[in-house]
Parts: sequence; C-alpha cells; structure tokens
Amino acid sequence: TASDGTADDTATLYGDSTLRSIASTLQSILSSGTSDTSLAALGITFDDDNKLVVDDSALENALLDNLDDIESLFSYKMTSSSGDLGLVRHPNSSFDFTLDVTVDSSGTLTSASVNGDSSLFTVSGGTIKGATGSIYEGLTLVYTGSTSKSIDVVLTQGIADKMYYSSDAVGNSDSGTLVDVIEALQNNNDTLNDKIDTLTSSTQTYASYLYTLYSNMAAKISEAETTVKLLKALLNASTD
Repeated sequence: TASDGTADDTATLYGDSTLRSIASTLQSILSSGTSDTSLAALGITFDDDNKLVVDDSALENALLDNLDDIESLFSYKMTSSSGDLGLVRHPNSSFDFTLDVTVDSSGTLTSASVNGDSSLFTVSGGTIKGATGSIYEGLTLVYTGSTSKSIDVVLTQGIADKMYYSSDAVGNSDSGTLVDVIEALQNNNDTLNDKIDTLTSSTQTYASYLYTLYSNMAAKISEAETTVKLLKALLNASTD
C-alpha cells in the first residue's frame, strides 16, 4: 500500500479474492494444531499486526520436553499397530482406519480392505494404493509382513504439510489458481490495449477529418474575404 494507506498503483493484485482466501487459509492452519500440541503451546502466537512472535523460553522448554509432538505438529505422521506397514505416500488429509490385509499361503499379499471393501485399494506386490475417487486416493502403503492381519492406522497431517498443499494449490506454475488469475489479468490487459489502439486510431482519423474540414473552411473564408474586398473596390469605383 501507499503511505496514505490506499492501494499503490503497482499493487495489481491488491484486494484480490484469491490472495485473501489463501492468506485466510494459511492463518487458519497456523492457528490450528494436532491433538497433542499447537504453535501456541510452543510459545508461538500472533501479535496485533497478525505477525508471528516467539516466546523463546516456552519454545526451548517444548523442544526439550515434547520433541515427538512437535515433529508431528509440523510433518505428516502415520502411527500403525503393526511394524510391517510403512507409509510411502500420503494424501492431503488426516483420518484413521483399520486396514485388513490378506496374504496367501505363499506369503504374497493378495488384498487390502476396510470394513470388507477391497475396492478401496489396489495391490501390487507389497504395495497398497488408495483407489482413485476414494478418501484413500493419494495414499500409498507398503506391507512387508507374511501373514494376514488387521492393522489400526492413524494418519495425522501437520501444519507444515497442510501449508504446502494449500500453497501449492494456489501457486503451482501448472495448475495453481493464480495461473487462472494471471491469465485473466493478461486477457483483460490485452482487451484494454486493443480498445486503446482502436480509440487512438479513431481519434487520429477524426483529428485528420477536422483538420481537413477546418482547412477547407479557412480557404473558403479567405476566398470570401477576397470577394468582399473586390466588391468594396467596385462600389468605391462606381461612386467616384
């Protein structure tokens, strides 16, 4: 903004709804937390200007006493009732479920299901992938066990991971919403430039018309003045 608080001429996206939305989303994420901790619990809060401020003492104590909780606050974390199940890729969400894995007599993983629904996952070797269109889409797990079992899984998305997905949805150079905003601005700018070119051309044409018109009028006036002088001279000669 300018010194008087109004929008500067160069602030093209000042007040843009997309930017307001992402700013609100990021602030909401920073204000949230996990079931175990939050930024406020670490001594990190917002001041009156909506800027983050840090209580160094509270942060140091939290780092000494609750390092695991702090890690889960920022990163994506999976807890599982079986050490045979590992996380390879995660979705943009948090949830928990019980995964039933089935292994045949040779020790090969044959299916994975939740509540008896095996269509929620595809299995290849020891890899388990969430099906497209399901809440498990984007989730990839690997099972290294050799027996069938039910595994309790809890997926927790930390605030840094949330911020990444939210920011990428807006700023991704290929598919982010800002791409559409920039394209719309460029199209609008092109349209305005076309209108300026058309108006400039029309103005120049009209100016040329007026110049010709007034030049002709000036010539007629000059001819009329010459005629008047001639008539006066004739009248004076007739009088003499």
